[in-house]
Order: sequence, then structure tokens, then C-alpha cells
Amino acid sequence: MDDDDEHERRMLAHLKKQTEEQIASMSSSMMEAMGPMLGGMQLLSDEAKAWDQHACAFVQTINLAHGEALPENTEKLATTYADSMIAARRARFNEESLKERMRGILPSGRGLCNKPVIVNDRDTGMRCTRNEGHEPTGGCY
Repeated sequence: MDDDDEHERRMLAHLKKQTEEQIASMSSSMMEAMGPMLGGMQLLSDEAKAWDQHACAFVQTINLAHGEALPENTEKLATTYADSMIAARRARFNEESLKERMRGILPSGRGLCNKPVIVNDRDTGMRCTRNEGHEPTGGCY
């Protein structure tokens, strides 16, 4: 009986170890697959916040006399200003920032595609965050 109990304990310990290894492997694979997507979503969120801040800052710089309304073209001017500031930010920081973020997210250390994302023949201003060498399916460029 003791031999059966010992055998059962060993089998359970072996199964537990095997299961933990499989879970660790699956988690690593999933993070590698989802890393670029999650990094891209964070980048979009950061840019949306920055755009809002630029638009608000522009409107706050308009000097109005007490009781005076904002000019009619304020929305257009604020939008143009925020767009130009985001474009300048992308030109200066996005490529290096994106590479740095992805390097920390991707366990394999594979490179990123980083080509412009084109939708309906228009550049979206974003860069592809999928792994280098992917097959674009209606894709990034």
C-alpha cells in the first residue's frame, strides 16, 4: 500500500510540474503574440491624451474680454494646432519610443515591422507594431 501511495505522490508531483511548465510556456507565447498589439493601443491612448491637452492649451491661450465669446474659427484653429503638435511629436519621438517599449514587451527580442499604417490609401500617421516579417493581410502598408 505504501508503494502505491508513494507512486501516486510522485505522479501527482510530476503532473503538477509539467502543468506549471506548460502554463509558463503558454503565457510567454501569448504575451509575445499580444505584446505589439497592446503596445500599439497604449501608444494611441497616449497620443489621444496629448492631442486633447494641445487643443485645450490652445483654447486657453485665447485672451477674451469679460463676457466675450470665443471666435467662430476657434475649433478649426485648435484642431489644426493639436494636429501639427502631434505630427511633430511623432516625427521626433515615436519610432525610438515604440522600439524601446516593444523591446521590453517582446521576450524573443524580435524586431518590429514599423512601416506606416495605410488605410484606404491614406497614411494614418501610425506605425505597424507587429513582428517583422509578418504577412500583411489588408495590413499595415
